[in-house]
Amino acid sequence: MCLSPWPLRKRFNERTVMPKEVFPESCRVFFDGAPTAMWLQQGREVVYANTLALSLFGCTAPECLAGKDILSFLVFGGGESGDEYQEALALLKAVEDGEAASVEWQCRRLDGVTVDLHVDLGRHVIDGEAFIHLAARDVTGVLEAMQGYRTAIRQTEEFIATFSHELRTALFSILGFSNILRQDSTVIDTEQMKEFLSILNVETLKISSLVEDVLSLSRIKGSASLDKRRLVDIGGLLEELVGGLADAAARKRVVLRLNLKDDGLNAFVAPDAVKRALINIVDNALMHTPAEGSVELRAFVDRLNSVVSVEVRDSGIGISAADLPHIFDRFYRVQRTGIQNDGYGLGLSISREIIGKNNGSIAVESEIGKGSVFRVDLPLSKTASGAGLE
Repeated sequence: MCLSPWPLRKRFNERTVMPKEVFPESCRVFFDGAPTAMWLQQGREVVYANTLALSLFGCTAPECLAGKDILSFLVFGGGESGDEYQEALALLKAVEDGEAASVEWQCRRLDGVTVDLHVDLGRHVIDGEAFIHLAARDVTGVLEAMQGYRTAIRQTEEFIATFSHELRTALFSILGFSNILRQDSTVIDTEQMKEFLSILNVETLKISSLVEDVLSLSRIKGSASLDKRRLVDIGGLLEELVGGLADAAARKRVVLRLNLKDDGLNAFVAPDAVKRALINIVDNALMHTPAEGSVELRAFVDRLNSVVSVEVRDSGIGISAADLPHIFDRFYRVQRTGIQNDGYGLGLSISREIIGKNNGSIAVESEIGKGSVFRVDLPLSKTASGAGLE
């Protein structure tokens, strides 16, 4: 074995590049046959690297890495004057002094790609000469998966907390007014009783709506709420939708229009689920459009992309650049002065899930004071959309 512990004979800041011809053959076989990226350093300078190490750093020849300062390949916040850079220097010095260590480093390859590395370091001696021995593996995918896992946990915790808050608020209102109604009838007159019963009805409907929305999200995730896809006349579906929402638009004094630009608006989707998704989008537009405004539904065939496109255009208050990235998040509600938002922030999240399950896409463009445009693209045919959902 070519590696064995030995007292250091060289100072940290001295540089020695080992010529390949004097590198012992036994060590070369060990390094080049290793199943992981390995290299040797004296101080910060690389003196020998195996093929996997060259590949890890994006090098095509040994001279691309040998003789180079290893820290020049690493990414540090704050540059050479930052804490991370100084910590790396201290780590290498500690390893030279005989400590073993493991560290997570971020490396920028010669091709510009940044990768995350897990590196094990130790001090070794070859034929009486002391070196730092490093073995590294690319853990970029592992770290990304861990970050995704942490994000999923955080989102679940936020979802449960928000759901519990909304449910508790409605229940407290119901309990409060029901306790009042239990008092002697001589204390409450008929008009007050009607008012309290109306409030109880509204709060009960809110709970029912909230629970139904949450259950809808759960069913959509498991595809249980989506019937088998079939060829659906989107024009006819939109006519039904507009007819069903006409009264709600009239009560808000908002003009609701339908504009079918093409014939043959046939998409391969689950009709009931897609109708629910579109209703949520139009409801959202009506909610955020002031009186005397308008909401227009446009539908046309985009043959270049093999989709039926449905646009929901409103003349409402618009969505800020800060809110836009979050409007499809669960329980996210855009708050605007003078606009009453009675929803729980689940409608657009449900719409995105449904559209995605139908191999479609949803996008939005908006600007404060200029309204919003939601665009839903649905696959034209079974061939374009793939297999149906059971």
